[in-house]
Amino acid sequence: MIDPSLIDPGEQLIWQGKPYPIRYALRKAAYTVPFGIFFFGLSLSGMYSAYMAGNSWMFAIPFVIVGACMVLSPAWYLFRATTTTYALTDRRAIIDISGLFPRRTSVPLNQVPFVDVRSSNEGPGHVLFQEAAPYDRGGGDLAQRDGFVAIADAAKVGQMLRGAVQSGCLFSMGNLA
Repeated sequence: MIDPSLIDPGEQLIWQGKPYPIRYALRKAAYTVPFGIFFFGLSLSGMYSAYMAGNSWMFAIPFVIVGACMVLSPAWYLFRATTTTYALTDRRAIIDISGLFPRRTSVPLNQVPFVDVRSSNEGPGHVLFQEAAPYDRGGGDLAQRDGFVAIADAAKVGQMLRGAVQSGCLFSMGNLA
């Protein structure tokens, strides 16, 4: 599961888990696929129109490739889910992605701005606790929330995270007095 070298001396592991790959892929690709379908179709249409008019259609190839990548992004996220591990310690929340293009996110509990639990009776839920990269939707930036995505028993993990955040806040307040 979690690489033992990720845990600092004296730090206690509270919970660890892995996402459900299909739910993870659907959540992560929720914004790219619809836009990708539109972009892919538009670029294919442009390529076809240029070909039929006898013009060079080669300029459209990069756009077709980008659109295809957006449409196929769930496959990428499905792969990423198999290499993703989540951990909650008494000091921080960790998202560790290994494999191709590894990434490790470690959020200290005293820097967790919110705990948003989205559990479902139909399967895995999400425990969101950080803002992901913002998207500009015309009316300003809108950040997507991120965290432990597509995990079993999200409500319980959310309670553990809230408890750890509150314990950390009480501990840090005790140090200030």
